[in-house]
Amino acid sequence: TRGSYVTSVVAGLLSSSCCALQLVANSLALGCAGFNKFLGPARPWMRGLSVLWLAVLWVASFRRGWPKRHATISTLVCVGLALLPEMLLLNGGPAMAPSTSNVHSIRLKIDGMGCEACQV
Repeated sequence: TRGSYVTSVVAGLLSSSCCALQLVANSLALGCAGFNKFLGPARPWMRGLSVLWLAVLWVASFRRGWPKRHATISTLVCVGLALLPEMLLLNGGPAMAPSTSNVHSIRLKIDGMGCEACQV
């Protein structure tokens, strides 16, 4: 149902420390919004709650005879959003940034980089 889709999106965004929202901000050239600074420490708890939500959704789906299509879509959306930072890192996270062919490069070591997709 629509409520399960919305809950899955919210749970997925919180589980990823709003990685998808940061990607939108980056595409609009707004820079880092710092979501991970505040939500990162809560990520394991949010992921646990997301797993709990999905378990409740599947149990309710089986008990009430709901179409499994809704639970499947909700699960894929939630897990996809929750694992977005790791998927971006595996796919070359920083390499997905705009071209930097005509810029000067400065190397800095920044301890505590929170975003998996941004760290190098």
